[in-house]
Amino acid sequence: MGLILTGRIDRQDLTWAPMQEQNRDELVALAVGAGDPGVYAMALEACGAYSTPQGGTCQQLSVSAWARLDPDNAMPWMLMAGKAQARNDTAAATQYFERAAEAKKIDSYYESLFAWSESELPNDVSALGRWYLTTQSLGVAATLVPPFAPAMRYCSGTALEDDQIRERCATVAELMVSSGTTVLEYAMGVSLGARTGWSPARVSELTEQLDAWMQVSMLDEETETGMEWSCAAVEQNNAQMRRRVQAGELRALREEVENSGKTVSELAQEQRAWRERTRLKTKNEN
Repeated sequence: MGLILTGRIDRQDLTWAPMQEQNRDELVALAVGAGDPGVYAMALEACGAYSTPQGGTCQQLSVSAWARLDPDNAMPWMLMAGKAQARNDTAAATQYFERAAEAKKIDSYYESLFAWSESELPNDVSALGRWYLTTQSLGVAATLVPPFAPAMRYCSGTALEDDQIRERCATVAELMVSSGTTVLEYAMGVSLGARTGWSPARVSELTEQLDAWMQVSMLDEETETGMEWSCAAVEQNNAQMRRRVQAGELRALREEVENSGKTVSELAQEQRAWRERTRLKTKNEN
């Protein structure tokens, strides 16, 4: 916070990098001692536990321990099912994914770092200081990729040709769409639902909702003209992120759609038009 409080923020400071080993080890120690499922999930991500063998202090962690801490969360059970599937242990994969299908929520705790950081900010922090911390915490979170690829392994390829597997995967897709906490979880749920046989009409409706949310979360002209650090943009972003912490990302986005004065279809069309403009611009630049 020193650079913020003294007003000395340079462009090179507005970047982020993967978590350093010392910070990761401190996070592992906190996860082991605190018994908090969100901290534990973040430590697992920092250790690369979903894609690479764990070494050092990371050996103290396991996905099964996360599942014991968080038994009503589908995410750790999906991960365990994916790992079992990868080692051709069909019985274990089925057992774990059945637990996922019985879960009452799904949460990767992807945005928890920002929520924890935001709650510790002093009341008199400047708007720029608040937004600087936001970009830093979200940047760190961006390096901790949510583990959807290994979690979805059970529902991939020809596995969905099995009626029972397809039914379990469809149940989890419903959970992700109805009870997910982030846009990413919702989007993955729509994708999975489409693969399990949801009707084209339903997939189209859910995708339109997703596009509308993406549109209201943008900064419009200021983002496109490189003014994302202007006073107006900083204030707007701070307000959006405070509301996200208070209500959750999806509820906050639903409120923004309702307050926009536009229909879901109108906002979705604007988002698709923006993506097309961006695609053409990138194509012309290349």
